[in-house]
Amino acid sequence: MAGIKLSESEYKDKVYACWLGKNIGGTLGAPYEGRREALSLTYYDPVPDGSAPNDDLDFQLVWLKMLQDRGVKPKLEDFVDYWVRHLSSYPWNEYGFCRRNLERGLRPPISGCFENYFVDEMGSPIRSEIWACVAPGDPQLAAEIAWMDSALDHAGGEGTYGEMFWSAVESAAFVVSDPKALVRVGLSMIPIWSRISRVIREALWCHDKGVPWAEARERVLRCFGHQQPCHAPQNHGFTVIGWLYGRDYGDKLCKAVNCAYDTDCTGATLGSLLGILGGTSGIPREWRDPVGDRIVLHKFTRNLEAPRTVGELTEQTARLAFK
Repeated sequence: MAGIKLSESEYKDKVYACWLGKNIGGTLGAPYEGRREALSLTYYDPVPDGSAPNDDLDFQLVWLKMLQDRGVKPKLEDFVDYWVRHLSSYPWNEYGFCRRNLERGLRPPISGCFENYFVDEMGSPIRSEIWACVAPGDPQLAAEIAWMDSALDHAGGEGTYGEMFWSAVESAAFVVSDPKALVRVGLSMIPIWSRISRVIREALWCHDKGVPWAEARERVLRCFGHQQPCHAPQNHGFTVIGWLYGRDYGDKLCKAVNCAYDTDCTGATLGSLLGILGGTSGIPREWRDPVGDRIVLHKFTRNLEAPRTVGELTEQTARLAFK
């Protein structure tokens, strides 16, 4: 059987669009994070003047630095070192429990599960793209490194399965375009009994049966809803709903964000995936221009010499992938 070929120029274009889409979706959803009622966005509101800072991207910039310094086959100890050095200021939810456990001397996967109420949240699924971009077309490798990453703060929880799912989907999206084929790739990496697997299959069923998107949203909330806005299963259902039900680039992002809850994360994840699938030509100018190319670090990301633009990030990501 002939191998699948991906040219260097096509690969870099998809990586650029991935990181650009991450900023676009995160900026679209950021003003509405935590809202529970369905929204009605059709475009940015308010229209931004640059990208919003977002931990969804910053954690991956730290892992980029880790891969540059320690090599492309990281160990769990490497993740710990770079978390302590650059990410220990993040105080909330699973990040805060990870910091406390690391300070106690606990190491992953124990740091991710001990006394951690938030193992089922979105903190690790939102940092999947780096593994897909350094392992394009190799979803098993992407999912394997995603497990290591998530062990820091989500071990044994749905957050782990979410990161593994999206890393595999996004890796395969470099060479496969059919959404339902990509969903099958992602689901093959995680347990069928997990709530992430179940909610994704529920969203897929709704689309296949012609259930309207708003009703599909209600089914997700009825069966998988949680009082925590950042609980992973419901937000994975929303991301898949936006992906499958949306008519075009902007409508897909808006449908995901309009489901509410963890809106910056659902928008950013879907924006990244759509970027990989369609490349830069698939992102309309009206969505690109307000965000621009500049990377803005979150205030809790410390002591990091990060790429200043999406273009620099793309080049640095590509150098690692070639290794």
